[in-house]
Amino acid sequence: IAQTRTICHIATDSENFCNTIIIANFSTDNQTYTLTGYDDSGVETGSVNNEALDGSATRAVDVRALFSTLPSYLVIESDPGIVVSVSYASTSPRGTTATIHESSDVSTGWRMYPGNWNTVFDGLAMLNLNDRAVQVSVNQKSEAGSVLDSLSFNVGAGGKVKVVLDSSFVSVENSCFEVIATDSITVM
Repeated sequence: IAQTRTICHIATDSENFCNTIIIANFSTDNQTYTLTGYDDSGVETGSVNNEALDGSATRAVDVRALFSTLPSYLVIESDPGIVVSVSYASTSPRGTTATIHESSDVSTGWRMYPGNWNTVFDGLAMLNLNDRAVQVSVNQKSEAGSVLDSLSFNVGAGGKVKVVLDSSFVSVENSCFEVIATDSITVM
């Protein structure tokens, strides 16, 4: 799984978010790509196969124009010059745009630092590309390193779990979050 390229999160709440896929060809040659979408359970929702993109071109398109069922995450296969990102924008006046870049990073341990929950929406998406379930713990740790609070759950094979931090934890100044998994996962 270390070489699998993914977009770990697409905002599937289409009433509140607009998702745009950005495909950039950093080569001067024409390049091809395949995007395969999956739901939170790891069930394929559709694919865009062997699409061509001219050299040095960029394509931006609403996710719903490519997939009849909005995927939760994407697996990317492409020629080496292709780079994929997804931007999602909140449809509410308070919302902002976030951009997710493709990644092939996997690990059994991740550390994140939260933003100010009064002004930002912090969440985690944990994606298991293994062929078996993985046990995951999200630990909120104090500045001194003690565990303040914790969540644990199984992420099924090919599945994804999302956690909105301010819905599951209390804001503590200078705290951080550690994600610990029994096998390698992708976290965004």
